[in-house]
Amino acid sequence: MRFLFLILGLTSVTAIAHASELPPINAIIHYTATETTEEGVIKTLNYQDRWIRNGQNIWSERLIPDAMRAATEQHEHEERQTPHEHFSYQTAAQWVTHNNDGSLTLNYVDPVHKAIVYYPPVEYGQVKFVPDWMLHAHIFKPASLKKMTPLTKAAPAGSRWYKQDNADDELTLLWSDTLQIPLVLEKKAKNGFSYYKMQIDIDNTTTTQPWQALAHYDKKQIDDFLD
Repeated sequence: MRFLFLILGLTSVTAIAHASELPPINAIIHYTATETTEEGVIKTLNYQDRWIRNGQNIWSERLIPDAMRAATEQHEHEERQTPHEHFSYQTAAQWVTHNNDGSLTLNYVDPVHKAIVYYPPVEYGQVKFVPDWMLHAHIFKPASLKKMTPLTKAAPAGSRWYKQDNADDELTLLWSDTLQIPLVLEKKAKNGFSYYKMQIDIDNTTTTQPWQALAHYDKKQIDDFLD
């Protein structure tokens, strides 16, 4: 998955809903990350993903301005005059499918080449993909909540704040029991030199399942793009 996962626990808890029972979600994930370098330069990153969970499918897609996408498509069109074809998983949508045997299928959907690009398990390391359905379906492993301290801070209905104080940083999380995902996740370095925030806004106004609109896309493997 293209956003940062925090893997803090592996033990299952009875409160976790089975993956097949998880409610469908269409959401926008907002990310902010800041870092202070040794030169005193403060670097800030802001970006957004569309994230969809429905049944045994998870779709994660970076929101790229239309003008930037158009410029990329034009550049790719010009480069197709050469025999080598390029592929960038960073700008493609990640489509993860949970199979009946518990395994995962990883595809990247490339709107530039109009292709579904399959990644075999041997290539997972290339895109830093962790083949863990529980992690992808919940974004943050629910079992990790057992290691955190519940807070009395006011929270929306069906959710609760948690906090974990580590040696070098502090993790704060707003967990939705209803949706079984974090709505807010913040990680602050105690020295003040780094900060990370993920906020999930639910957007169920769009009910289209993008993986159902790929009939005209070519099916390829990542090997087709490698030298």
